[in-house]
Amino acid sequence: MTTSVVSLALLLVSLLVCWANGEPIDVGSRKQLFVDKELIESSNNIHLTMNPPRKAGIAFEAEGPLENLQIGYPQVMEVDGAYRLYYSAYGWDPERERITYAQCVRTSRDGIKWERPKLRKIDGIGWTNSIGVGCDGAVFLDPKAEDGFRFKWFGRTKNPSIYGSEDGLTGWKSLYPAFSFGADSQNQAFYDEERNEYVAYLRGWTRNGIRTIVRGHTKELGKPWPFREIANPFMKAPNHELPMITDELPTVLAMDSDDPYATDLYNPSVTKYPWAKRVYLAFPSAYFHLPQYPLEKTPDRSEFSDEMAHRPGASGQLRWVNEAAIAKIPKNINLTYTAGPLDIQMAISRDGINWHRPYRAPYVRLGIETERDSNMLFMAVGMIRRGAYIYQYYAGFHTDHGDWTGQPREPGNVICRLVQRLDGFVSLDGDYKGGQFTTVPLRFDGSHLELNVDTSALGAVVVEIQDENGIPLHGFAANDCDIVYGNRIDMPVTWNQQSNLRSLSGRVVKLRFVMRGSKLYAFQFKKDKPSVER
Repeated sequence: MTTSVVSLALLLVSLLVCWANGEPIDVGSRKQLFVDKELIESSNNIHLTMNPPRKAGIAFEAEGPLENLQIGYPQVMEVDGAYRLYYSAYGWDPERERITYAQCVRTSRDGIKWERPKLRKIDGIGWTNSIGVGCDGAVFLDPKAEDGFRFKWFGRTKNPSIYGSEDGLTGWKSLYPAFSFGADSQNQAFYDEERNEYVAYLRGWTRNGIRTIVRGHTKELGKPWPFREIANPFMKAPNHELPMITDELPTVLAMDSDDPYATDLYNPSVTKYPWAKRVYLAFPSAYFHLPQYPLEKTPDRSEFSDEMAHRPGASGQLRWVNEAAIAKIPKNINLTYTAGPLDIQMAISRDGINWHRPYRAPYVRLGIETERDSNMLFMAVGMIRRGAYIYQYYAGFHTDHGDWTGQPREPGNVICRLVQRLDGFVSLDGDYKGGQFTTVPLRFDGSHLELNVDTSALGAVVVEIQDENGIPLHGFAANDCDIVYGNRIDMPVTWNQQSNLRSLSGRVVKLRFVMRGSKLYAFQFKKDKPSVER
């Protein structure tokens, strides 16, 4: 089976064992998202739908000599009531005829307008917004900060390393190398409080040279991370002193048989969703290597020449047997071994280890050919909340993956903003002619029920509370429920104009949702006063 199928199977098996043992899921007063079928026991005319975000335009462009080649690999976070967006910058220094690399930051009060703080002076350039570490990594907040550094940078130098800073802007200090092998692109790490450990996601490789996503973890941040020693490490690539990752860390995301041939997944941009428990979201870039093969043909590796074997750091021009495919490639595509477009997909996990990709449509699509994000997209690590909406960011390029000349170009690439509904990544959609579903047995702790729901004008939802055997509880049947309609992230549910559920708190129940033309994103039993008493 493929990696995604195995992961989903393991999740479902664990849930089935739990239900078979008669153990209800304790949801407490925690928000529950419908990103998968974990909570659904049975359904009719209900389906899960991925909801792509709305593109909100360019957040900022490359600016100044430090950024005149490209900017990318962003990460965003809230810090003390304001926002920071860190990103990698590549510039061309004409005097020294060399490329400069830097990790830069911009700040914002609203997530829309971004400013460049003056942090560090670089000879020949002047004051810049560089934080003074390398590039291509990701900054994260360390809630434990046992070494006194609240901010950590997990990045790529010659090998993935940890840096620390008290304020995340200045005074960065090299702490220690995390791994003794090479891993380029945007490596990331964070502290997972549910697992009580630090986790990292890095670029890996299959033995035949396909990019994958691997995961490492450690309880102690102050020393090198554990990994599996192997007798035959992956080949060293040019400009790398260390071997690349293959089997040293477990692969958690990779292409499978549902993907077209020559597809890589990397730059996972994993976010442990901040506003609900046990929801991990990844937004990997799906990289398709050109030229396109005929749909009815699956090529084998013998059709690659020895000069451009698909491996890290390989060079040379692409040589395919399929010359007809080459003739169809637009002339602006640079047909090196790295040629190809990238868009952004979405993967889902309940534990950060077992991932599945149930939706293969792009989460963020490429822009129209003339737009600045028409060829290559990389999602930012992290997201910020603004009221009922989430802002996400991505780096957009109008050049393809193989078009790297080492010279400035106009116009340059951009960082763009996305707008997503709170909890809105996936919804349970009720058929316009009517649909329903029943949850698995639950135990909750709270006094009332709220929904993140959108019925628009003609839709409607009612909720029935049942006992563990599926019998409606007195006063909480579907006919007792006041019809829910409207579009809110915190819609209260009432039965005969009453919302009080204290008498049911701690009891094993099932919820049956009857829906028409509606989208249900999440539910939550809450302890505080309902947002609106209906």
